[in-house]
Amino acid sequence: MGKRVILAAMLLFATLGVVRGQEYIDDGWYYLLYDDFGERTAVLETSTRPVEDRDLQIPEYIEAYGESYRVVEIGDDVFAWNTSIRTVTLPPSLQTIGKRVFQGCDSLVSINLENVKKIGADAFNSCDLLKSVDLSSLFFIDEHTFSSCYALESVKISEKTTSIGYDAFWYCERLFSVVIPDGVESIGDNAFENCGLRKLTLGKNVKTIGDNAFASCSDLMEIHSLAVEPPAYLRGSPDGVLFSGKSNTYGILYVPEGSVDAYRQADEWGNFVSIRDSVYPDYVEIPITSITLDPDTLIIIRDMPNKYYANWTITPENASYPQLSYEVENQGKFDISFFESGSTTGQISASGWAYAFDPEGPIGSDTAVIRLSTTDGSNLSATCTVIYIAQQATYFSLGQDSVTIECGSSFADTCELLPQYASYVRNIEWTSSDESVAWVTMTHWSNRRYGFFGEGPGTAIITARTTDGSNLCDTCVVTVLPSTTGVEAVESAAVQVYASGGRIVVDGSAPGEPIVVCRIDGVVVQESVSTGKRMEISLPFGGMYIVNVNGTVRKVVL
Repeated sequence: MGKRVILAAMLLFATLGVVRGQEYIDDGWYYLLYDDFGERTAVLETSTRPVEDRDLQIPEYIEAYGESYRVVEIGDDVFAWNTSIRTVTLPPSLQTIGKRVFQGCDSLVSINLENVKKIGADAFNSCDLLKSVDLSSLFFIDEHTFSSCYALESVKISEKTTSIGYDAFWYCERLFSVVIPDGVESIGDNAFENCGLRKLTLGKNVKTIGDNAFASCSDLMEIHSLAVEPPAYLRGSPDGVLFSGKSNTYGILYVPEGSVDAYRQADEWGNFVSIRDSVYPDYVEIPITSITLDPDTLIIIRDMPNKYYANWTITPENASYPQLSYEVENQGKFDISFFESGSTTGQISASGWAYAFDPEGPIGSDTAVIRLSTTDGSNLSATCTVIYIAQQATYFSLGQDSVTIECGSSFADTCELLPQYASYVRNIEWTSSDESVAWVTMTHWSNRRYGFFGEGPGTAIITARTTDGSNLCDTCVVTVLPSTTGVEAVESAAVQVYASGGRIVVDGSAPGEPIVVCRIDGVVVQESVSTGKRMEISLPFGGMYIVNVNGTVRKVVL
């Protein structure tokens, strides 16, 4: 008897035309069809072909098996991460959008949502170019629905909406103003965190606001709360906040008449410095009248400390929206950062350190321009030019023509590279004619400090050459003597050769030692014999000279 009843019921369902999820494919679109006692509907589940349409139009009806079905829903993930779709037109029949349907559609600019009653979590997450949404029929806003929609500027929330979920509008940087209607009772954690909010209105029925709901909205300066009783703040972590410290310090909280004391005593609401007793005050925006950068030029020199700063200031101090935007023209390898130190002051910093360690970087100079602009409609801007200077060497000297050391010992000195701001980093090439006798040790990253190590007895020529295009070269003859360790050495006074008062001075030479002065091209300009005392040699012209004192060679510049 029971089996006959069940069979009769199944026959009755079939007679009435009840269909539960029948599959149908139309031109590559995959649908599920439903027929509830003559109410025929279709759910777009997926596509069996790639969706390459820039302007996508969802049909209102599809014809299947001789009947018309209204398209009322788009299932989960159908268009997720599609980079082609730019606009979407939904039919009036469509009421539900599933989870992640348009997630990652980073070319999507517009979609009509005014008739949609339900949107799933993450449905528009990371739609970078989506500019505005009308949610006039939506009952609740799910978690992450419009998270990371960086270009979103306008949101119309329905009076029917009762809740706004976790992270719903997280990081919508261009969302400057939002009105939460009276129907909303709860706002979830991080719902508007990191938004560009400047003005916020909270409806009179908001009862709870989650942790960090408006955190890091540092430009939020005007808040209207229409609730007579302060909405309860649901702190979720010890360092959680409702609003940013800048909003608390510089912003104004407007509350219903007679509610000021209640807000001052409420958790987080009491952090506001200014709480005013008026729901709709006569508010007049104060525009920015000037913006300055001091200095307006930063010169970064390769051989100098490599971090430079410029301070920016806007006036007046009570400007309504002091937020600035900045851009850099021809940034290259400059490291540039921008930060605020107060509501109307801050700093930019620039460094060219990456250039200094780039062997293929510019030898001449490079220039970038930093532009700060107001975002309150005043259309003011200020610029700072950053110039990087890296000069080619014009003079290079090791400072020593010859050095005598013992096996196992070393010699260190500092070479001279001019001009002062020459591009010296990594631009000196060192070679030894015989590394079994002497080889080069580098003891400083700048290459100005150098050293020789005596490996074995003999003579080697150390050659140093600039590689910045100047092609300057200098040499030093290194004589390595057998080690005298354990042998008593007899020291003699060191011979000193230097320039003083426009003359060459030779001091410490033994009597009778020959002294020969040559030009750098080898032409002898003067010969003499040491008297054993300090000698001064006058020459008619300045320049570089080679002084040979009994076989010991020195270079002197007059």
